[in-house]
Amino acid sequence: MAKPRAQAPASKKHPTHKVYPYLLIGLKIERANQVWATGIRYIPMACRWVYLCANDSVDCAKAGLARCINVYNTARPHSSLDEKTQYEFCFATLRATNQAA
Repeated sequence: MAKPRAQAPASKKHPTHKVYPYLLIGLKIERANQVWATGIRYIPMACRWVYLCANDSVDCAKAGLARCINVYNTARPHSSLDEKTQYEFCFATLRATNQAA
């Protein structure tokens, strides 16, 4: 198997937050379940943040992810899309494509 590579951070680090080292650099991964990985999503709440990692059951995870994806696509503006939501950008692009055809 290929060696995992360290990746650039997705955003700027907060000056007071600790950066932990990537511990798999140089490790030869040779078997299933030798290493595991996960992704964490930070979700803003009224007074704090919650972290989505893995919900109580598969059904609970599916429902939570569906809500998260819905907000991500329909309500959250993206700086890379000129502060439009994913849907606004997509539908504007489709309209322009259809008018050009």
